[in-house]
Amino acid sequence: MSSEMMFNDINTLFGSVKSILSRQKKPILIYAFNGTGKTRLTNLFYNMNLQDGESSLVCLIYSALFEDAFQWDNIVNELHFMVQDEWLRRLFEDEDLESRIKEIYGRYHFSHFEPFFDVENQLVYFQMATGDDESNDHIKISRAEESLFIWSVYHAVLDLMVDILSDKTENRTTDMFNNVKYIVIDDPVSSIDDTRIVSLAIDLVDTVNKLKELGLKVIILTHHALFFNVVKNIMGDKATSWSLSSSYEGICRKDIKDSPFAYHLFAMTLIKQAIENNTIERYHFNLFRAILEKTANFLGYKHYKSLLTGENKDETYRILNIYSHSRIADMEPQDIPSDHKNLFADIFNDFLKSYNWKIED
Repeated sequence: MSSEMMFNDINTLFGSVKSILSRQKKPILIYAFNGTGKTRLTNLFYNMNLQDGESSLVCLIYSALFEDAFQWDNIVNELHFMVQDEWLRRLFEDEDLESRIKEIYGRYHFSHFEPFFDVENQLVYFQMATGDDESNDHIKISRAEESLFIWSVYHAVLDLMVDILSDKTENRTTDMFNNVKYIVIDDPVSSIDDTRIVSLAIDLVDTVNKLKELGLKVIILTHHALFFNVVKNIMGDKATSWSLSSSYEGICRKDIKDSPFAYHLFAMTLIKQAIENNTIERYHFNLFRAILEKTANFLGYKHYKSLLTGENKDETYRILNIYSHSRIADMEPQDIPSDHKNLFADIFNDFLKSYNWKIED
């Protein structure tokens, strides 16, 4: 297989991924920034569940759509799960999913609280143990703890599915997993600290290996470099590892070799290619600012502005802040003035020379 392939659109890439998975047991691990096709690829797998009716669960997917089913209520400190999928409601009602969720969630948080479920009203609240007969009900949890809980729900479903599919068909407690073919996991690590990311990744690899032995096809997509590296390094050549990037030609899929994957080198390669092809977009400014911030922190500077050089460094600082601002997140490439693109290219090339970066073409 070629180390690099270009696809005209996301549908062509989708077809290629399915074709490759049909010929191999190996999971596919994909590193891609937001905006390069990662979410669109996930959604195409999600749509497979709709082709044969709501009762046909072909793809079990973790994505923003799954996360959005859980909404925190700050007034009563409860997490409401607006579950529309019949299969998930049935698992809560018939398969004692709550105990699995509690066990998995307990691996990742270090506080003395646990979730309590009100399945009938589709809500969860959290209770703090105080060491006596008293307890604190309905405590507020952090965004990271909420993210870990939502992931624990999904991982509990995977765990349950492994147990059920390991039985003979006639002995299974439910038939809802009988048609599942794909497991698609899109960025399960939002708002989570590095220690828990490592633990989560290690546990996930163990589950993925079990899913693989059951004949299920697994795709993991992420923009988080640490999570990607942990999964990739544990799985080694037992997984196919790619990066995705977008350009004026389409979507580029590139093999990632055995050496540790470096987010910053990948990001700078994308920026360099965009400058050379005159395809600079808003997200390239975001990437460069993130690289500057990490480099400044590594070198002991308080602010990335200290790394900017030349007579135009103040103007460069200004436009980096402008194009990194969320209010212009939807700006199209043609909306970026040519003088801003030229300034961006100049300061980026100066940065490469000043710090002697080695960037592959």
